[in-house]
Amino acid sequence: MNLKLLWSFLLLLIAGCTPAPVEPVRLGTNVWAGYEPLYLARSLGWLDEPNVKLVEFTSTTSVLRAMRDHTLEVAAMTLDEALLLYQDDPNIRIVLVMDESSGADAILARSGIGSLQELKGKRVAAETTALGAYMISRAMDVGQLQPGDLTIISIPANEHTAAYKSGSVDAVVTFEPVKSELKRAGAQVIFDSARIPSEVVDVLVVHDNVLESNRDRLEQLIAAWFRALDYLTEHPNDAAKRMQPRLKLSVKEVLAQYEGLRLPDLNENLAVLSGGNESRLFESSQKMAEMMINKRLIHKFPENDIMDASLLHAMETTR
Repeated sequence: MNLKLLWSFLLLLIAGCTPAPVEPVRLGTNVWAGYEPLYLARSLGWLDEPNVKLVEFTSTTSVLRAMRDHTLEVAAMTLDEALLLYQDDPNIRIVLVMDESSGADAILARSGIGSLQELKGKRVAAETTALGAYMISRAMDVGQLQPGDLTIISIPANEHTAAYKSGSVDAVVTFEPVKSELKRAGAQVIFDSARIPSEVVDVLVVHDNVLESNRDRLEQLIAAWFRALDYLTEHPNDAAKRMQPRLKLSVKEVLAQYEGLRLPDLNENLAVLSGGNESRLFESSQKMAEMMINKRLIHKFPENDIMDASLLHAMETTR
Protein backbone atom coordinates (compact mmCIF):
# COMPACT_ATOMS: atom_id res chain seq x y z
CA MET A 1 0.00 0.00 0.00
CA ASN A 2 1.54 3.34 -1.06
CA LEU A 3 1.78 6.31 1.32
CA LYS A 4 -1.12 8.22 -0.27
CA LEU A 5 -3.50 5.27 0.15
CA LEU A 6 -2.33 4.76 3.74
CA TRP A 7 -3.07 8.39 4.63
CA SER A 8 -6.52 8.12 3.02
CA PHE A 9 -7.24 4.98 5.03
CA LEU A 10 -6.14 6.64 8.29
CA LEU A 11 -8.29 9.72 7.61
CA LEU A 12 -11.33 7.51 7.04
CA LEU A 13 -10.66 5.72 10.33
CA ILE A 14 -10.38 9.03 12.19
CA ALA A 15 -13.59 10.33 10.60
CA GLY A 16 -15.39 7.13 11.57
CA CYS A 17 -14.30 7.54 15.20
CA THR A 18 -15.45 11.17 15.45
CA PRO A 19 -18.83 11.33 17.19
CA ALA A 20 -21.66 12.91 15.22
CA PRO A 21 -22.57 16.39 16.45
CA VAL A 22 -25.42 16.35 18.93
CA GLU A 23 -28.48 18.15 17.59
CA PRO A 24 -29.95 20.73 19.98
CA VAL A 25 -33.42 20.40 21.43
CA ARG A 26 -35.53 22.87 19.44
CA LEU A 27 -37.92 24.99 21.52
CA GLY A 28 -40.50 27.04 19.61
CA THR A 29 -42.31 30.19 20.76
CA ASN A 30 -44.20 33.10 19.31
CA VAL A 31 -43.48 36.61 20.66
CA TRP A 32 -45.13 36.88 24.08
CA ALA A 33 -43.99 38.46 27.35
CA GLY A 34 -44.76 35.25 29.21
CA TYR A 35 -42.17 33.38 27.12
CA GLU A 36 -39.57 36.13 27.16
CA PRO A 37 -37.67 34.81 30.24
CA LEU A 38 -36.41 32.05 27.90
CA TYR A 39 -34.71 34.67 25.73
CA LEU A 40 -33.57 36.55 28.83
CA ALA A 41 -31.85 33.34 30.00
CA ARG A 42 -30.14 33.06 26.62
CA SER A 43 -29.05 36.70 26.76
CA LEU A 44 -27.48 36.10 30.17
CA GLY A 45 -25.62 33.02 28.97
CA TRP A 46 -27.66 30.51 30.97
CA LEU A 47 -29.18 28.74 27.98
CA ASP A 48 -26.56 27.06 25.80
CA GLU A 49 -27.41 26.94 22.08
CA PRO A 50 -25.73 23.52 21.58
CA ASN A 51 -28.20 22.10 24.13
CA VAL A 52 -31.37 24.10 23.52
CA LYS A 53 -32.10 26.18 20.43
CA LEU A 54 -34.85 28.79 20.68
CA VAL A 55 -36.90 29.07 17.49
CA GLU A 56 -39.15 32.12 17.15
CA PHE A 57 -42.37 31.99 15.11
CA THR A 58 -44.66 34.82 14.07
CA SER A 59 -47.84 33.04 15.19
CA THR A 60 -49.11 30.39 17.58
CA THR A 61 -50.55 28.56 14.58
CA SER A 62 -47.04 28.04 13.22
CA VAL A 63 -45.81 26.73 16.58
CA LEU A 64 -48.63 24.15 16.71
CA ARG A 65 -47.92 23.07 13.14
CA ALA A 66 -44.22 22.60 13.90
CA MET A 67 -45.03 20.47 16.96
CA ARG A 68 -47.42 18.33 14.90
CA ASP A 69 -44.74 17.90 12.23
CA HIS A 70 -42.09 17.10 14.88
CA THR A 71 -39.83 19.88 13.61
CA LEU A 72 -39.87 21.06 17.24
CA GLU A 73 -39.20 18.95 20.30
CA VAL A 74 -40.52 21.49 22.83
CA ALA A 75 -42.93 24.41 22.56
CA ALA A 76 -44.49 27.16 24.65
CA MET A 77 -48.25 27.51 24.19
CA THR A 78 -51.51 28.20 25.96
CA LEU A 79 -53.25 25.37 27.81
CA ASP A 80 -56.10 25.30 25.30
CA GLU A 81 -53.58 25.00 22.46
CA ALA A 82 -51.96 22.07 24.29
CA LEU A 83 -55.40 20.40 24.48
CA LEU A 84 -55.84 21.03 20.77
CA LEU A 85 -52.42 19.48 20.03
CA TYR A 86 -53.29 16.51 22.28
CA GLN A 87 -56.15 15.59 19.95
CA ASP A 88 -53.60 14.69 17.25
CA ASP A 89 -50.68 13.68 19.48
CA PRO A 90 -51.61 12.18 22.87
CA ASN A 91 -47.91 11.58 23.56
CA ILE A 92 -47.21 15.16 24.58
CA ARG A 93 -46.46 16.15 28.17
CA ILE A 94 -46.97 19.45 30.00
CA VAL A 95 -43.87 19.98 32.16
CA LEU A 96 -44.07 23.62 33.29
CA VAL A 97 -46.63 26.37 33.88
CA MET A 98 -44.97 29.46 32.42
CA ASP A 99 -47.53 32.14 33.15
CA GLU A 100 -51.13 32.87 34.00
CA SER A 101 -52.75 35.70 32.07
CA SER A 102 -54.60 38.22 34.19
CA GLY A 103 -55.42 40.91 31.64
CA ALA A 104 -52.65 40.42 29.08
CA ASP A 105 -55.03 38.69 26.61
CA ALA A 106 -57.85 40.94 25.48
CA ILE A 107 -60.48 42.06 23.01
CA LEU A 108 -59.94 45.66 21.94
CA ALA A 109 -62.44 47.72 19.97
CA ARG A 110 -62.75 51.09 18.28
CA SER A 111 -63.94 54.17 20.09
CA GLY A 112 -67.71 54.02 20.32
CA ILE A 113 -67.76 50.29 21.09
CA GLY A 114 -67.70 50.28 24.85
CA SER A 115 -69.07 46.85 25.75
CA LEU A 116 -69.36 43.30 24.49
CA GLN A 117 -73.04 43.87 23.68
CA GLU A 118 -72.02 46.65 21.31
CA LEU A 119 -69.99 44.15 19.26
CA LYS A 120 -73.23 42.89 17.65
CA GLY A 121 -72.95 43.12 13.88
CA LYS A 122 -69.26 44.05 14.04
CA ARG A 123 -66.19 42.54 12.35
CA VAL A 124 -63.79 40.94 14.84
CA ALA A 125 -60.25 39.87 13.93
CA ALA A 126 -58.81 36.79 15.62
CA GLU A 127 -56.05 34.30 15.01
CA THR A 128 -57.19 30.87 13.87
CA THR A 129 -56.10 29.22 17.11
CA ALA A 130 -57.76 27.64 20.08
CA LEU A 131 -56.96 30.73 22.17
CA GLY A 132 -58.63 33.06 19.69
CA ALA A 133 -61.70 30.82 19.56
CA TYR A 134 -61.66 30.36 23.33
CA MET A 135 -61.48 34.10 24.08
CA ILE A 136 -64.34 34.77 21.66
CA SER A 137 -66.36 31.94 23.15
CA ARG A 138 -65.88 33.18 26.73
CA ALA A 139 -66.56 36.79 25.73
CA MET A 140 -69.81 35.70 24.07
CA ASP A 141 -70.75 33.80 27.23
CA VAL A 142 -70.03 36.80 29.45
CA GLY A 143 -71.67 39.26 27.05
CA GLN A 144 -74.64 36.95 26.33
CA LEU A 145 -73.99 37.06 22.59
CA GLN A 146 -75.05 34.48 20.01
CA PRO A 147 -72.75 32.93 17.34
CA GLY A 148 -74.43 34.90 14.56
CA ASP A 149 -73.94 38.22 16.33
CA LEU A 150 -70.31 38.61 15.24
CA THR A 151 -68.42 38.35 11.95
CA ILE A 152 -65.13 36.63 12.79
CA ILE A 153 -62.25 37.36 10.40
CA SER A 154 -59.19 35.11 10.58
CA ILE A 155 -56.04 37.25 10.72
CA PRO A 156 -52.58 36.21 12.06
CA ALA A 157 -51.41 38.01 15.21
CA ASN A 158 -48.55 39.76 13.40
CA GLU A 159 -51.16 41.44 11.12
CA HIS A 160 -53.61 42.55 13.85
CA THR A 161 -52.32 46.11 14.16
CA ALA A 162 -52.32 46.68 10.41
CA ALA A 163 -55.86 45.30 10.10
CA TYR A 164 -57.08 47.62 12.84
CA LYS A 165 -55.36 50.69 11.40
CA SER A 166 -56.70 49.96 7.90
CA GLY A 167 -60.26 50.01 9.21
CA SER A 168 -61.03 46.50 7.91
CA VAL A 169 -62.06 45.31 11.39
CA ASP A 170 -63.93 46.86 14.32
CA ALA A 171 -62.34 44.83 17.10
CA VAL A 172 -59.38 42.51 17.63
CA VAL A 173 -58.82 39.46 19.84
CA THR A 174 -55.12 39.64 20.68
CA PHE A 175 -52.38 39.71 23.33
CA GLU A 176 -49.25 41.61 24.25
CA PRO A 177 -47.30 43.25 22.70
CA VAL A 178 -50.03 43.82 20.06
CA LYS A 179 -52.44 44.89 22.81
CA SER A 180 -50.20 47.85 23.70
CA GLU A 181 -49.77 48.74 20.01
CA LEU A 182 -53.55 48.86 19.52
CA LYS A 183 -54.08 50.96 22.64
CA ARG A 184 -51.57 53.47 21.28
CA ALA A 185 -53.61 53.49 18.06
CA GLY A 186 -56.74 54.44 20.02
CA ALA A 187 -58.36 51.05 20.67
CA GLN A 188 -59.94 50.33 24.04
CA VAL A 189 -60.16 47.09 26.01
CA ILE A 190 -63.72 45.77 26.31
CA PHE A 191 -62.87 42.28 27.60
CA ASP A 192 -59.72 40.65 28.96
CA SER A 193 -58.44 37.56 30.74
CA ALA A 194 -58.75 39.25 34.15
CA ARG A 195 -62.48 38.56 33.85
CA ILE A 196 -61.85 34.81 33.48
CA PRO A 197 -59.13 34.15 36.11
CA SER A 198 -56.98 31.00 35.88
CA GLU A 199 -58.44 30.08 32.49
CA VAL A 200 -55.72 31.46 30.18
CA VAL A 201 -52.50 29.69 31.16
CA ASP A 202 -49.28 29.21 29.20
CA VAL A 203 -47.41 25.92 29.49
CA LEU A 204 -44.26 24.22 28.21
CA VAL A 205 -45.04 21.12 26.16
CA VAL A 206 -42.60 18.30 25.31
CA HIS A 207 -42.91 15.18 23.16
CA ASP A 208 -42.70 12.26 25.62
CA ASN A 209 -39.86 10.48 23.78
CA VAL A 210 -37.80 13.69 23.99
CA LEU A 211 -38.54 13.93 27.71
CA GLU A 212 -36.88 10.54 28.19
CA SER A 213 -33.99 10.91 25.74
CA ASN A 214 -33.01 14.50 26.63
CA ARG A 215 -33.79 14.69 30.34
CA ASP A 216 -30.46 16.29 31.33
CA ARG A 217 -30.81 19.08 28.78
CA LEU A 218 -34.45 19.68 29.71
CA GLU A 219 -33.50 19.91 33.39
CA GLN A 220 -30.93 22.56 32.44
CA LEU A 221 -33.66 24.39 30.51
CA ILE A 222 -36.01 24.41 33.49
CA ALA A 223 -33.20 25.59 35.79
CA ALA A 224 -32.39 28.44 33.36
CA TRP A 225 -36.09 29.40 33.29
CA PHE A 226 -36.38 29.81 37.07
CA ARG A 227 -33.03 31.58 37.21
CA ALA A 228 -34.33 34.08 34.63
CA LEU A 229 -37.51 34.63 36.69
CA ASP A 230 -35.35 35.47 39.70
CA TYR A 231 -33.31 37.88 37.60
CA LEU A 232 -36.47 39.59 36.33
CA THR A 233 -37.60 40.10 39.93
CA GLU A 234 -34.22 41.26 41.25
CA HIS A 235 -33.05 43.33 38.25
CA PRO A 236 -36.25 44.40 36.46
CA ASN A 237 -34.79 47.36 34.56
CA ASP A 238 -31.81 45.47 33.14
CA ALA A 239 -34.06 42.51 32.30
CA ALA A 240 -36.49 44.83 30.50
CA LYS A 241 -33.62 46.45 28.55
CA ARG A 242 -32.54 43.00 27.36
CA MET A 243 -36.10 42.07 26.39
CA GLN A 244 -37.25 45.28 24.72
CA PRO A 245 -35.61 44.77 21.28
CA ARG A 246 -37.58 41.56 20.68
CA LEU A 247 -40.83 42.89 22.14
CA LYS A 248 -40.36 46.24 20.35
CA LEU A 249 -41.50 48.15 23.42
CA SER A 250 -39.94 50.69 25.78
CA VAL A 251 -38.52 49.52 29.11
CA LYS A 252 -41.57 50.99 30.86
CA GLU A 253 -43.94 49.18 28.48
CA VAL A 254 -42.08 45.88 28.91
CA LEU A 255 -42.45 46.05 32.68
CA ALA A 256 -46.11 47.08 32.33
CA GLN A 257 -46.84 43.86 30.44
CA TYR A 258 -45.94 41.80 33.49
CA GLU A 259 -48.63 43.59 35.48
CA GLY A 260 -51.13 41.46 33.54
CA LEU A 261 -49.19 38.22 34.04
CA ARG A 262 -48.33 35.92 36.91
CA LEU A 263 -45.13 33.89 36.53
CA PRO A 264 -45.38 30.92 38.94
CA ASP A 265 -42.17 29.97 40.77
CA LEU A 266 -40.95 26.42 41.40
CA ASN A 267 -43.11 25.83 44.48
CA GLU A 268 -46.23 27.10 42.71
CA ASN A 269 -45.45 24.90 39.73
CA LEU A 270 -45.04 21.86 41.94
CA ALA A 271 -48.36 22.62 43.62
CA VAL A 272 -50.14 23.04 40.28
CA LEU A 273 -48.58 20.14 38.33
CA SER A 274 -48.01 17.42 40.94
CA GLY A 275 -50.55 14.73 41.69
CA GLY A 276 -51.64 13.38 38.29
CA ASN A 277 -55.42 13.57 37.95
CA GLU A 278 -55.60 15.32 41.33
CA SER A 279 -53.35 18.18 40.24
CA ARG A 280 -54.81 21.67 39.99
CA LEU A 281 -53.73 22.03 36.37
CA PHE A 282 -55.34 18.73 35.40
CA GLU A 283 -58.57 19.91 37.01
CA SER A 284 -58.35 23.18 35.07
CA SER A 285 -57.65 21.28 31.85
CA GLN A 286 -60.75 19.15 32.37
CA LYS A 287 -62.93 22.23 32.82
CA MET A 288 -61.43 23.87 29.76
CA ALA A 289 -61.72 20.67 27.72
CA GLU A 290 -65.40 20.40 28.63
CA MET A 291 -66.04 23.89 27.34
CA MET A 292 -63.97 23.27 24.19
CA ILE A 293 -65.85 20.03 23.52
CA ASN A 294 -69.17 21.84 23.94
CA LYS A 295 -67.97 24.47 21.45
CA ARG A 296 -66.74 21.65 19.14
CA LEU A 297 -63.16 22.88 19.30
CA ILE A 298 -61.89 19.43 20.41
CA HIS A 299 -63.44 15.97 20.68
CA LYS A 300 -61.83 14.27 23.71
CA PHE A 301 -60.64 14.91 27.25
CA PRO A 302 -56.93 14.63 28.12
CA GLU A 303 -55.67 11.71 30.19
CA ASN A 304 -53.97 12.41 33.52
CA ASP A 305 -50.53 11.45 32.15
CA ILE A 306 -50.48 14.66 30.09
CA MET A 307 -49.10 16.34 33.24
CA ASP A 308 -45.48 15.51 34.12
CA ALA A 309 -43.78 17.16 37.11
CA SER A 310 -40.59 15.05 37.00
CA LEU A 311 -38.39 17.90 35.74
CA LEU A 312 -39.71 20.11 38.52
CA HIS A 313 -39.01 17.45 41.15
CA ALA A 314 -35.44 17.19 39.81
CA MET A 315 -35.11 20.95 40.35
CA GLU A 316 -36.46 20.58 43.88
CA THR A 317 -33.66 18.14 44.82
CA THR A 318 -30.88 20.33 43.38
CA ARG A 319 -31.91 23.59 45.06
